[in-house]
Amino acid sequence: MSRTRYALFHLFAVFMLCAMTLLGGCPKPVPGHGTAPKTRAASGEVRITMDPIQIVATREGERFRTEAFSAEDLFHSGFGAQRRKDCASAVRSYRRLLGFFPSSPYGAAAHYNLGLCLQHLGDNQAAGAHFEAAAKAVDKPSEQILALGAAGVNYADAGRWRDSLRAFDVLRNRKDLSTAQRIEAQTRYGFAWFKLRSFSQASEAFRNALRIYRENRTEERLPTLFYVAMSAYHLAAIYHEKFKETPLRMPVPQMQQDVEEMATWMYKAQRGYWDVVKHKNHFWSMAAVFQVGSLYAEFRDALLHAPQPQFHDVRYFDKTLGRYEMIRSAEQREEYYAQLRQKTRILLQHALTVYRKGLVTAERIGARNEWVDRMQREYDDTKRRFENDPDAGAPKRGSSDRRPPERDPLLPEALDPARYRPMAVEL
Repeated sequence: MSRTRYALFHLFAVFMLCAMTLLGGCPKPVPGHGTAPKTRAASGEVRITMDPIQIVATREGERFRTEAFSAEDLFHSGFGAQRRKDCASAVRSYRRLLGFFPSSPYGAAAHYNLGLCLQHLGDNQAAGAHFEAAAKAVDKPSEQILALGAAGVNYADAGRWRDSLRAFDVLRNRKDLSTAQRIEAQTRYGFAWFKLRSFSQASEAFRNALRIYRENRTEERLPTLFYVAMSAYHLAAIYHEKFKETPLRMPVPQMQQDVEEMATWMYKAQRGYWDVVKHKNHFWSMAAVFQVGSLYAEFRDALLHAPQPQFHDVRYFDKTLGRYEMIRSAEQREEYYAQLRQKTRILLQHALTVYRKGLVTAERIGARNEWVDRMQREYDDTKRRFENDPDAGAPKRGSSDRRPPERDPLLPEALDPARYRPMAVEL
């Protein structure tokens, strides 16, 4: 007998031996989930329904190592590792189960538990796929909702916004959601559109979430207003994005129009952020206050970095000196930026006011989160900028004693920064 045929014969013998040894000890599948065909036993005949057994032979040199396991064995192995917080071993067991026994009644639970382990290990994309598979495999509506929501969240954490959108689109259209679940599904659906920068679809979803809240708030008390505040926050954030996207262009009449448009988006964003504070969720309230302060600082930066006018040397007759004088373009540019920084400096003051009130309020209500920390850093940075700003970009003393001639203002008169006063922070 050749070596190859001997090996195959040996493998077959081991297979039969293992099958005979394990036959009496294999557990029965969960009632109603058996994989064997249901046939009526003949009189005096005893039949045993068992789960499939997988026997794997691995060649090690000249010999074969064999192992036999069932879906139940692999599931309990993975579950035990999961309870010991050994997610790496649990992942191997669950993946083996799903690979060898794709139609096993343990499949749905394996998909869900595998999703939990992968989420813990930081592989959110794979976790989302297994949660989604679990949602399709389970029968209970509550378990479907839980798994589908977990899938959408993990896809979002992985930056897979299209996949997250798909999961929450299915979820939000279910008729068996509670009010809190409907609000969360709409909010997360809108958030996926927001990340995809489809602001019209995002706005519709956020408004639907807020509408659901308004229609039910007198009849049902929600466990949390987190997602209500999140929808309100991102409605304001859409205006904020429009504000940042507004270009400032020359000539001066065009810049005047652009500044007015930017100011309009700023007003809408500011009102939206203050509406968030009314829901009294610490996380989103502090985020909203931080963004209001940022609006003022961003407005000033946009004006300082806007396209500058074309400057040319100007020759004029100075009546006081009784002779012609020349104002160089460099002098005009210095004067331009000195005036611009002076006129817009009040926007930094408004930002400081908002940050300071936000920090005081956070201390009073005991709010501690990443937005409070960011607000403290921005407050310190803005304060330094405000204190050091008067000398930045201003002309040096003694550089010229000539007065500029009367001419059209270089700065657009579109806005008076003093008009943009911060509103009171009320929590």
